[in-house]
Amino acid sequence: MTVHIDRDRCEGHGQCLAAAPDLIDLDDDGIAILRTSGPLNGDLAGQGAAAAEVCPVAAITLDT
Repeated sequence: MTVHIDRDRCEGHGQCLAAAPDLIDLDDDGIAILRTSGPLNGDLAGQGAAAAEVCPVAAITLDT
């Protein structure tokens, strides 16, 4: 699975950070960024799915 963040769509609510603390961080402007790139598996894949589910503006998408 690969996680994508649409930084133009992200409004900085931070719910993704709570759902995926090992995968996502917030930049200085409060916009979500990935801590890693490329395909994910295991716990990080689970965190990516959780982050996509909780994002209120659908800025996080998954490619499986």
